Amino acid sequence: MYDGFFPREDEVLIEQFHTVPWEDRPALVMALNDPRLRQIGTRLIYIERPDLLSAIERSKYDRAVAARITRDAAEVPWLTLPRSIAELDKLLDEVNPSHTTFLQEHRHHLSKRLETAMQVLSVESTVQDV
Repeated sequence: MYDGFFPREDEVLIEQFHTVPWEDRPALVMALNDPRLRQIGTRLIYIERPDLLSAIERSKYDRAVAARITRDAAEVPWLTLPRSIAELDKLLDEVNPSHTTFLQEHRHHLSKRLETAMQVLSVESTVQDV
């Protein structure tokens, strides 16, 4: 974002991006000249309406998210799923029994999310191995 200002044409498209229906936004993103804006626009579409992206683009973002949230906690400064689950396990040992059910449900949710992310990454490995 610090590599200079966006072209005026892109500023007009950015304003339109926020007002048109989601179905029209991918075309606006592709019309942007600045690659930084195209990246941000595509990420917004992925978050809000991934169905509007191609299967290849969705897969790319799915893999990027899965890789980010499953990393070894020691190598990154953000909270990852493995570290979250480990912290929940510690809490479960110390928590008031009245909170146990809630924390167990939350742990189950995080474990399922981790399992899904690992499946996304294993599909990537299988595809790369072929």
